[in-house]
Amino acid sequence: MGVIAAIGSSKGGAGKTSLCQVLAPNLLARGWRVAVVDADQNGTFSAWFRDAYEGSGFQCVHEPHEVRAVDEAQRLLAESDIVLVDTAGFKNLTASTAMAAADVVLIPTMSDRGSVIEAIATYQQVQGLARASRRSIPAYAVCTRWRGRGLAEKAALEGLRSNGVPVLASVLSDLADLPKLTHSGRVPTTGKAAREADQLADEMVQLGHFPPEPDRSGDSDEEEASTPISASVPRAGGRKKAAA
Repeated sequence: MGVIAAIGSSKGGAGKTSLCQVLAPNLLARGWRVAVVDADQNGTFSAWFRDAYEGSGFQCVHEPHEVRAVDEAQRLLAESDIVLVDTAGFKNLTASTAMAAADVVLIPTMSDRGSVIEAIATYQQVQGLARASRRSIPAYAVCTRWRGRGLAEKAALEGLRSNGVPVLASVLSDLADLPKLTHSGRVPTTGKAAREADQLADEMVQLGHFPPEPDRSGDSDEEEASTPISASVPRAGGRKKAAA
């Protein structure tokens, strides 16, 4: 059964879209059927997907409306293993409904104090939504733009954990590949960025929040290459998707 994973934080610039940009293509490369709902009214992910992304195709829909975003996520779930929902970088109704509908919430968190405060607030918001819906909504901080084990990183982890926020062991380092891919559209599926995406995916599988990695060895290359692109985000200029 598929899962909806909301990527949320009330802080702008925490790395939500970057996490989605790295995670979606690498999940796809490992055989999961992936879709993305860009629920941010700015449409940063969907614009990048439409105008720059070069890689195997997956469905992407831009829908910032609080009800329709959830409807789109549930629709895509019928034909996907994992639906990622990239939410806005501020507290709004669409982000709340997306997190309320999610099976798990990932909270990108940088090492600065402001990011930690907003991550704690987002985690507490998710728990409030869980109580309101009378179900469990697991949520985890994901360390983004991480620079190792410096004093700032240590203080950030202490701040999160002392406030009861679960933190994934997997991190997204402060790599040059991340800003580069926003321009080139080429998401690394090898190297450190890809390994970190794999580690995050493996950890989510181990925690029971992502389905096991599928065995699609019987699928033809032609079927994989013809993964549909959502009509909601048309290709620009007939850009041809390159094979991963």
